Amino acid sequence: MRSAVCRRYAQAAGASGFLNATPDPDGVMRRVPLLLELNGNVYPALALAAVMSAKRTPGTELRVANVNTSALSLGDTVAPLDGKSNLLVRYRGGRRTFPYVSAADVLDGRVPAGTFRNKLAFVGATALGTREVVATPFDTQFAGVEVQATIADNLLQRDFIRRPASAPALEAAIALGLGLALVWIVGLAGLASGVLWRAPSASRWCGAVRRGSSQRGASRCRRSSRASVWPDRSRR
Repeated sequence: MRSAVCRRYAQAAGASGFLNATPDPDGVMRRVPLLLELNGNVYPALALAAVMSAKRTPGTELRVANVNTSALSLGDTVAPLDGKSNLLVRYRGGRRTFPYVSAADVLDGRVPAGTFRNKLAFVGATALGTREVVATPFDTQFAGVEVQATIADNLLQRDFIRRPASAPALEAAIALGLGLALVWIVGLAGLASGVLWRAPSASRWCGAVRRGSSQRGASRCRRSSRASVWPDRSRR
């Protein structure tokens, strides 16, 4: 039963590429769906199907917390997902973090016996012009087949990147707070600018005093008048 599901999913995945995932707006692949709906049926991702087969898991259960958060129960493993069944992938490093074995060496018998014992092996193209390459936080030339290996490793190691269910509300509150702080700072800057712009009016007062004051008082008014012009110059 699981083999049939894996074959049907592989055919569906092959129609649109090895990875049925969309990168983030900056072009980096950070999340990959673990479940795929096709023609009314729900299929596991390739990595999930491989782990289910290796652990002989009878089935999975998807629990939805809210529109942004869900969780996938896989035996004793609970994988945190977003509202679109995407898993935040914990990458282990750049390309070739996991060992690569040449298919030609396998076919020619040059691979030592036991190389694949108790291991999950993913078969994919890595030759130039045939491979599917994505950008990850660690590498911009990351092979799609190694993304699947990374997802399987996350499911086996169970060290997921978790995003709390309250994260959207917290992010909205932080954005609102930063926006109010920016409005407050801009308002203070505008008030200070208005005060500096009105400062040269003191020169008119000095001019009125100069007509009836002594020479010493007039010199002080001239110095004050010259000083009051500086904000006006900086304004221009």
